[in-house]
Amino acid sequence: MMTSLKRILDNSGIRINRCNRVRAHALCLLFLSIFCAPPVLATGVIQLNDEDLLVVQLTVGSFVDEEPLFVYQNPELTLVPVASIASILDIALEADVDALSVSGWRGSESNTVDLDLENRQLYLGGALQSWDKRVRFAEDGFDIYLDQQTAQ
Repeated sequence: MMTSLKRILDNSGIRINRCNRVRAHALCLLFLSIFCAPPVLATGVIQLNDEDLLVVQLTVGSFVDEEPLFVYQNPELTLVPVASIASILDIALEADVDALSVSGWRGSESNTVDLDLENRQLYLGGALQSWDKRVRFAEDGFDIYLDQQTAQ
């Protein structure tokens, strides 16, 4: 399973080193690419499986976050937690698990992000984007997880 995860994350520019905890370098780049890349989102709700849970540590340059970050990975996809990463990196995004939505802004307050997974709508800067049927996501009652592949 580690080889599969390493291959997936290497393709997205993330390097994995195995220590006491798995350290994921540049996981923030993956997160930012979800909201900065052209939208390629889909419509599948994924059931989280505890056997797919990985505990990673976020490292960006000299910044090392000491709190564990929970990521779900299986051979088909890797799911990353939106609200957790936004909180760690102090990015103005909030996830509403009950409404299955993510909203906030990136870069500047005029560059808004509004993602409504339940209604399959994505607005970037107030403009409705086309919805790709390959979007996969999950929620655990605390956070919304997006498939890192949907950002590519």
